[in-house]
Amino acid sequence: MWARNQYIGGVVGGDHGDLNYYQAPTYQSYWVPPIIINGRLYYMERQVPGNGWVGLHCVDIHTGQELWFKTAAQIGGAGGSGGGVAMNIYGQIFDAEGVNGHGAEAFIWNFGTNWTAFDANSGNQIYTIYGAPTGTTTASAVGGLTGPNLLIGSADSIGSIIAYYINGRDNWLLKWNSTTCLINNGINAVSNLYLPPIGQALNWSKGIDFNITTPDRPGEQGFFLGLPASDGNDVFAQTVDISTGAESITLCAYSAADGHELWSSDFKNVFTPGSTSYEFFGPVGFGTELFGPVSFGIYVFGVV
Repeated sequence: MWARNQYIGGVVGGDHGDLNYYQAPTYQSYWVPPIIINGRLYYMERQVPGNGWVGLHCVDIHTGQELWFKTAAQIGGAGGSGGGVAMNIYGQIFDAEGVNGHGAEAFIWNFGTNWTAFDANSGNQIYTIYGAPTGTTTASAVGGLTGPNLLIGSADSIGSIIAYYINGRDNWLLKWNSTTCLINNGINAVSNLYLPPIGQALNWSKGIDFNITTPDRPGEQGFFLGLPASDGNDVFAQTVDISTGAESITLCAYSAADGHELWSSDFKNVFTPGSTSYEFFGPVGFGTELFGPVSFGIYVFGVV
């Protein structure tokens, strides 16, 4: 129907012969999936050459017409990410049921240094949330804080954004809720009434639904946090013990509602010695083993 060319491609020709043009984004370490809301396509453009961002495009998905464009600096938010800093773009459809108003509202979020909400219609900044913890979402990272692990859109009946953090070193699990954050910052104190606080700076810590202590397991090097693809009612994580040179893990499941531990299971020497790059995703049952260790890397609940 239509196409938009982001980068020069193909064979150079001439004095350069069969040399291809460099397709940097194909191999760069960070890529942002596109978002579609109400017939509009939102996608990030990478800078070539280099590892920075050009900005965010909003395009009519039917005609290809560009409706608006925001530079990377514009969507970074006040004090937020921009340029070469990684962007984390998500869409939100929020059910705003108030006393005099009913219906859905659409937002684009950037989870960079700060968490910033934008109007999906115009791309204009609505508000920024400051003070979110800085964790890692990399499966090979060991110890310390892991997160945010995000549930977008379907986390509850009104479309709140839910974020989980877990710290296997200090033994705690935290749940953050965007609607809780708004209410506790003095916004929308009645029902689900949503009046976006244009230009306001909100305190991230006021969005915490719970922060509970998790069991301390001897020898653990860290937790990896994952969310099951089943129904979102459980949060699961794994501890990793690589102190002996052959990995052992403890796989744990927690209630997404209140954080209490549902079950834990130990698995010994299940990976190649020295390997730490793995993460589990999939339905969380009762912690029982589904597969034994096999040569091509499928084990328990996920694909290695």
